[in-house]
Amino acid sequence: MIIWPACTLAVHGLLGHILFLIGQPMPAWVLVLAAMTAAGVVSRMPAIAESAPTPSPSRPILIASAVVIVGLFSWSAWTSYITPDRSWDGLVSWSLRVEALGSPADLTRPFFSQPEVFAHSRSYPLLQPLVLSSLGDLLGAQSARLFFPCLYLLLFLILVGTCRRLGVTWGWTMLLSLGLAWTPGYMDVGAAAIDSGYGDLFLAYAVALGAVGLLFEDAPLLFLACLLLPWIKPEGMIYAAILGGILALGDRRRSVAWAAMGLGLSLALWIPLRARLTFSSETWLFLIGPGMTLLLFASHRLFQLHRSARSRMWILGSLVILCVALGAAGSPWLAQSSDPLLRDFVSNLVDLVDRLASLPAMLLGFGAALLAIKTVGLVFLILVPAVLLLRGRETVGGRQVRYFLFLSLIFLFVAILLSPERDLEHELKSRLARLILHIVPATWILLAQVPSLWCLPPVEGEVVESKNGPTSAPEARP
Repeated sequence: MIIWPACTLAVHGLLGHILFLIGQPMPAWVLVLAAMTAAGVVSRMPAIAESAPTPSPSRPILIASAVVIVGLFSWSAWTSYITPDRSWDGLVSWSLRVEALGSPADLTRPFFSQPEVFAHSRSYPLLQPLVLSSLGDLLGAQSARLFFPCLYLLLFLILVGTCRRLGVTWGWTMLLSLGLAWTPGYMDVGAAAIDSGYGDLFLAYAVALGAVGLLFEDAPLLFLACLLLPWIKPEGMIYAAILGGILALGDRRRSVAWAAMGLGLSLALWIPLRARLTFSSETWLFLIGPGMTLLLFASHRLFQLHRSARSRMWILGSLVILCVALGAAGSPWLAQSSDPLLRDFVSNLVDLVDRLASLPAMLLGFGAALLAIKTVGLVFLILVPAVLLLRGRETVGGRQVRYFLFLSLIFLFVAILLSPERDLEHELKSRLARLILHIVPATWILLAQVPSLWCLPPVEGEVVESKNGPTSAPEARP
């Protein structure tokens, strides 16, 4: 598993948020320090073995796969290097803030510190601009844009590592990984493409880390994913909450603790910084981080005390009703928030009944976006038969990844339903496709379980056909 880059980004983001909170600039050399610190941490982690030994890959498969991935990476690196952002939003929402941070990165500059200065996407998280600013100081502004194709390459390597950890043969590993690499939306010239300048590829990387953490119940990966997600994009906070919520309803206390600590630490640093950027005086926002951590621990404890399915359903239903009631009671207050994004979405709850009139069109558009081969490839076409094959045979972690994808799709649908944009057709054709690309790598990670079933040794006691007749299978791996 490629964990060192995630550790580097986490340490860099942690130091950057602390320095910004105390009013200090962020020198570029901190990125080098973060990389060295992450290397030291990773070197002390135990090595992760493959699930089962598999034959060495054939030379033609390796050569063909290497040619394809090197070609795709080289093309994306070239287009990222020689062109500016290929999207208006990528320019004004992300790259403009990279330039505004200056050298060294500093939030005391007028763009961030003076409300009279118009700043697009003022409340957006800062990790991507911060990384690009540091890379720009170290390598040059154009070379810093190679960060995006490197994220794309990391997604490929994450899926390769996941397949090897599952014991998938090299042939299936390359087939699945190249399927992810060929995702058309990443190679397009529009939103969410590698060279668009958006934060969506970065968010997809962090979501993929969380999916692998769920699959293998890997506590460090869950911590890193929940730490990074809120620092990348506003939607990252929701994805991290979904990760934490799924774990809270499970039985692994260690995984819940690491995810809750990651999310709590992330929000504890980002929410005060976000309030400063938006010139908000709402001090109650500072309680979101500790409150989320306590909620995850309390929910997990409740589920451990009540083991029966009926009791757990009652608890889950009560938590959902409580959240809905709190949201409804606080909506007038939230509608007056200084955060324009939060204010717009809460205000749209008033028009929810009118928006439900277009529900059939939304459902059709949502389904069409999931099956749009020109954007997301074939991944959602093969998801349903794959889930049917896995049902009853997948691990606890596999079920958690399936729940995560299901809840993420619900979140994306609600995001379109409550969107401030009134043009439904535009939302379905442009914004929805970009949002779905967030979870495409995580979907491929779920699909990796299918060939892993075919690669498993027989279970102990299972009858195996041979030339000499049926024989008892040897003891299988644990």
